[in-house]
Amino acid sequence: LALEYGVKIIMAIGAILIALLIIVVHLIQKIIGNIDNTNTSRDADIPFGLFLKRHFLFVILCASVVLIFYSNCITSTYLLQIVDRIGGDSSDMGKMLGFMASYEVIPMVLSPLLMKKISKKFLASFSASCFVLKIAVIALCQDISSLYLAQSLQMLGFPLFMAVMVS
Repeated sequence: LALEYGVKIIMAIGAILIALLIIVVHLIQKIIGNIDNTNTSRDADIPFGLFLKRHFLFVILCASVVLIFYSNCITSTYLLQIVDRIGGDSSDMGKMLGFMASYEVIPMVLSPLLMKKISKKFLASFSASCFVLKIAVIALCQDISSLYLAQSLQMLGFPLFMAVMVS
C-alpha cells in the first residue's frame, strides 16, 4: 500500500485504526457488562456521538499520536530529499541517521528513571512538543547544520514518547 499510495495511506490507516480502537473499547465495555451483570447507566450502550463527547480527550490523544507518527514517518521517508534541497547528499543523510540513532540510546536507557521522577503526562507532553518543534525547525532549515540541530530534537522526542506510550 505504501509503495502504491505513498504517505497518504499512513493517515488513512491511522484513522481506521482509531475507529477500530473505539469500536473495540465499545465491545469490551459490552462484554464486561454482560459478564458481571452490573451495568450502570454509564456502562449502558451509548450513541457514538455521546461516546465521543464523553471521551473527547481520548479521541484527541489518539489523533495526536497518529499525527506525531505521521510526521515522523514523513520526515524519515523524505529525509534524503530534504537533505538534497538544502545542499547535502546521501553521505550527509547517512551521518544524520547515525547521529539520530546514537543519541536516542541515552534517553531510552534513562526513560525508566525519568518516569519514576517525572510524571508520564509531562514526559508525553514534552516529547510531543519536541516532535512538533523538530518538524517546524526542519521546515525552516536552510543548511545542513540547521538540519542537524532539528534532528537533535529527535533525542528528546522519539525515545521518551515511545517509553511513555508503552508504559
